[in-house]
Amino acid sequence: MSYTVFIIEDNKAIRSAYHQVLSREADMYIGGEAATAAEGLAKLSEIDVDVILVDLALPDQSGLELLIRIKQEYPTKPVLIVSGQPEYVYKPRVLKLGASGYIDKVKVVGVLADAIRMVT
Repeated sequence: MSYTVFIIEDNKAIRSAYHQVLSREADMYIGGEAATAAEGLAKLSEIDVDVILVDLALPDQSGLELLIRIKQEYPTKPVLIVSGQPEYVYKPRVLKLGASGYIDKVKVVGVLADAIRMVT
């Protein structure tokens, strides 16, 4: 099985790091990316992906608000929230709002591919 990932992250260097991490995995493909919530929602309406990575801190809307919108429009799509905040700060809340998982940005390199496989 292969996994198509969509990234919503405002920091270009972090998006690039996600590309590097996932490009090492034979079963991972990045289907698109966006730097803002609005851009992400617009692009998601045009493509089919298996999982969506969402940063909690976006310039135009909070990742929590975006998570709610994504789950309203795409209720079956797994969403992984990525944040620089420790898990105890947001993880319970994002899971309650419908996220499939929460990844601390400090740990993302080591766990991203496995987290994607786990939620799809």
